[in-house]
Amino acid sequence: MSRIVFMMLLLKPLLVSGQISSIWKDSTVVPFGLFVANNRGGENVDRLHYAHRDAEKMKEVLVDLGDLMPERTQVVIGGDSDEVLEAMRAMENQLKEAQKKGISTMLIFYYSGHAKDGRLLLGDSRLPLSRVKKWFRNLSADIRIAFIDTCQAGEMTRMKGGRLAPSMVEMEQTKGEIIVTSSSASEASQESDEIGGSFFTHFLTSGLRGAADLSADGKISIREVYEYTYHQTVNRTAHSRGGTQHPTYGYQLTGHGDIVLTRTRSLSCGIDFMPDLKGDYIIYDLKKLAIVAEVNKSENRSISIAVMPGVFVVKKRRAEDLLMGEFVLEDGQRLVVSDEQLVQVSYDDDVTKGLVSVKRKTRYLTYSLRLGGQSFFDRPSREDLFYSTFQIGAQIEFFGIVNEWISLGLDVLVGSGKDNTRIELGESESIEVGADFFRIEVGVGMNFNLYRDWYRLYAGPRLGFLIASRKLGKPLENWPTQTFSTLSPGVAAGVSVPIGSFEVFLEGRAHYLYYNIESNASLGYGGAYLGVAYRN
Repeated sequence: MSRIVFMMLLLKPLLVSGQISSIWKDSTVVPFGLFVANNRGGENVDRLHYAHRDAEKMKEVLVDLGDLMPERTQVVIGGDSDEVLEAMRAMENQLKEAQKKGISTMLIFYYSGHAKDGRLLLGDSRLPLSRVKKWFRNLSADIRIAFIDTCQAGEMTRMKGGRLAPSMVEMEQTKGEIIVTSSSASEASQESDEIGGSFFTHFLTSGLRGAADLSADGKISIREVYEYTYHQTVNRTAHSRGGTQHPTYGYQLTGHGDIVLTRTRSLSCGIDFMPDLKGDYIIYDLKKLAIVAEVNKSENRSISIAVMPGVFVVKKRRAEDLLMGEFVLEDGQRLVVSDEQLVQVSYDDDVTKGLVSVKRKTRYLTYSLRLGGQSFFDRPSREDLFYSTFQIGAQIEFFGIVNEWISLGLDVLVGSGKDNTRIELGESESIEVGADFFRIEVGVGMNFNLYRDWYRLYAGPRLGFLIASRKLGKPLENWPTQTFSTLSPGVAAGVSVPIGSFEVFLEGRAHYLYYNIESNASLGYGGAYLGVAYRN
């Protein structure tokens, strides 16, 4: 899967005045954020698994540690080009309003998804990258930073007058542009099921939480996070199937120093690795089922990872086995990690194996409600015996018990109504009377699921237990209620479209029924239903 990540920093030319300089020195710049992600790139484009998650992780770390407030963010997850353009306009208006109030602003723009031939692939829609760049450069923000995690962006570092350099810039008296890519234009970037995201964004967010704090001052600068991300990405991808990624950046700048993106001491909770530790450590958040940070720990260096309160697993990789421990951090608590606190386990007993992988997270439940109708295929039966009826139903479906492609369901359908029927009173006499009828069906089914870019197709066998009853009206109201019950095998098929935590589905069913009262008959009936399911 080709994914190339670039970061673009564009600084508005500043008037060199004492007032402006004091603003930067006092760190009163207000950050704003626009976060966009889409796993889908349209037809014939492989679906990404972690673009949405990467965007959420990036937003989370900047909100936690970068002074970014939720009300100063715009988020578009899974949206098309129109939704992204609308969010861009909304962010532009927010920045203009801040400018009118004399507020110095910084924009952080993050995109994760597909791109090709100079266009962002947003589902089935396309957005020219040139249009995004023009919007970005014309914004009123004093500082503009963009992290764009996508395909075919390596050429962005080929800037006129640009050159590679080991240092970034400070917010004081600086203007220009910086572009950082996760790989060159000829290299591929990759997602990983093990880390639950793209390699570049994984190490970028790890670095911003503290792993990149080379100076141990609690402040993560662009220079520090770039150097950390560069080395970790190269090392991790050196032997990968997709090939080595070499993050690079080009720039056109005047100015000096660093821009601080996050401050790890903004949170009172943290996980500390003392100077005597050495090795590769991973921190998992068990509540979010996500990796918080990965730490490549060398001796004689302390590292602190800032986290929110929660339940965490700390894991250390070794050549033959693992060291693991589970810890609960309350507000204000800090964990000082030592290898003596961790328990030796084999790789086979790794409780975090597949924890963050979308492909491995297949066990879940859905609860659904549906509306529809049921009718018998045979006209005489439909008119005089089993009347067509409106139905309401509920279902619980279990996914991932057997494997990720098979689900098991238990459902109930209920229908009732009034109709007319012809009753034979003798060999040559019949009468048409009204009838109140009721029907309930309880069923179990197994579906085989085929997951596509933005929908799921499913089909499978079903076994229902049908109970049907009717009460005749005048002049036969004294007749006893007639009841019939039987097992009914059948099949079901449908299509489901996920919308956040919900799914909207359309389903059809066909069943066989053997009727052996008054006469023997093989009957068939079917139903069509529209429903909504909630994924737990």
